[in-house]
Amino acid sequence: MRVLSLSELESISFSVERISSLTFLWSDQCVNDYLDAGREHNLIFFQEGGSREYAFSRDGAHFFMPEKSMIFISHGAHYRTRALSAPSGDSRGYNALFDLYDSRGELLQIAEPFVMDDTPECAPCLSLFMSLNHHFNSYPPQHLRAVSDILQILDCFCRSLERRSPAPGAPDKSILPALNRIQESLESECPIRELCELCHMSESTFRRRFRSQTGLSPVAFRNLLRVRKAKLIYDQSLGSVEEIAEQLGFCDGAYLCRTYKKLTGKTFSERDD
Repeated sequence: MRVLSLSELESISFSVERISSLTFLWSDQCVNDYLDAGREHNLIFFQEGGSREYAFSRDGAHFFMPEKSMIFISHGAHYRTRALSAPSGDSRGYNALFDLYDSRGELLQIAEPFVMDDTPECAPCLSLFMSLNHHFNSYPPQHLRAVSDILQILDCFCRSLERRSPAPGAPDKSILPALNRIQESLESECPIRELCELCHMSESTFRRRFRSQTGLSPVAFRNLLRVRKAKLIYDQSLGSVEEIAEQLGFCDGAYLCRTYKKLTGKTFSERDD
């Protein structure tokens, strides 16, 4: 099995196989559970009416998929989803299952567990999902047209990722909620799951974007802010090293000093110019 990102599909040759397509109606609170076994095929889905709740166990993501949005969920993803009916009736939508193979016949697994698009630009894709359902379920099935529909939908997801990615050198506003959360609560823990939920990202995507923007992992970035604040308090003679370490959640003063040295290259007692 070969693992690559969804956006990398644009630069390789691949085939779409084992297609199936259905129109779905779910009653309120109807649950589909893939937490243990994981999904067997890639899924693309358009939520035409109602909404769905998703929880991904391995990435810590928890979110709601609103009406008139679409989602891609990769082969192998572990999650549970629950239908939430619209006031006008059941939750409903169009989905398709399929596998991707590279030019050597090796199964492709997409690295992102899910990609959701709820922007106005995705609304016209409903017609693509309806077309896909029609082409697959006609007699005889119009396989080539069904493949074309899937390729166009995948292209929409790739363009959705491009819209979210900042231009080179531009600030990545998508991780701003996490940066604010870390800066506002240096004294308390910031679980990676909570930061991912704030930014509506999988853990792998969040970690990649966070490091690209800050040059550090979320834990190292938080520690850097903590030791800088600790040093500021110390230089203002507002507490001993041990007191400051306890205030900012370090296990002891020695660990605070080691962390400061590691992240700044200076000793904690060294005065800043």
